[in-house]
Amino acid sequence: MSFWKAYGLPDPTLEFQFHPKRRWRFDFAWPQWKVALEQEGGIWSKGRHVRAKGYLDDMEKYSISAIMGWCVIRTSPQQIMSKGIYWVGLALTIRCCPVLNVGEKEIEQEVGVCGAWPNIDARFVGVT
Repeated sequence: MSFWKAYGLPDPTLEFQFHPKRRWRFDFAWPQWKVALEQEGGIWSKGRHVRAKGYLDDMEKYSISAIMGWCVIRTSPQQIMSKGIYWVGLALTIRCCPVLNVGEKEIEQEVGVCGAWPNIDARFVGVT
């Protein structure tokens, strides 16, 4: 069983190139729902993501991805096992079965297809 499936989530596409012309990639992506997870490394070691050029490049990438309709969850490597999993589960649930557009009955019908990620529980992953 994969890491993601252990938490009740579908497997992501790794290193997904989301832009048709740029070489931008997301670390983990669920393209059918336009949800991505970026693991921001080098936070404490002054890596590429926190130096001026890298930070500016990331701002462009994330801004363009938002314009294209992507929901990008950004975490540190330490947060993936806690808040990251929970945030991705919430984003996938909202993107797949938006509360404002789908009633409870429709959500119940969709559970097997897109649905409620039953293993995602705020208490389970340390989010309160």
